[in-house]
Amino acid sequence: MILPSCPAAAGAALLARDPVMQALGLRLLESEAGHAAVELQVQPAHLNATGVVHGGVLFTLADSAFAIAANNEGEARWAAHAAIEFLRPARAGARLRASACRVAPGLFDIAVEDEAGQTIALMRGRASRAR
Repeated sequence: MILPSCPAAAGAALLARDPVMQALGLRLLESEAGHAAVELQVQPAHLNATGVVHGGVLFTLADSAFAIAANNEGEARWAAHAAIEFLRPARAGARLRASACRVAPGLFDIAVEDEAGQTIALMRGRASRAR
């Protein structure tokens, strides 16, 4: 996949081409070299049977910010590993923000926070060049 070399344009292109990000209703907030932030307005379809945001939705939100941050400099990268820690539940109506930041070559830390600034989940991801 060929991406624009401008991080903002590359982030927008990734979101536009990703049907999963679109289906979840993610909105791109920031896309800078090695950094990205996306937002999710929690809807009833994002909840699990106990009434909190499904862990898979939280993982996908964090993974989406990771994907944009890892790919927004024009070179395609894939996730080689990702691990998430769920810290507290998020509920219906919440506005969640996932922010990804490169901490070392190919290594990214991602935080998911609610509108009050409470950390909902933390993820660490490792990306490698697409072959």
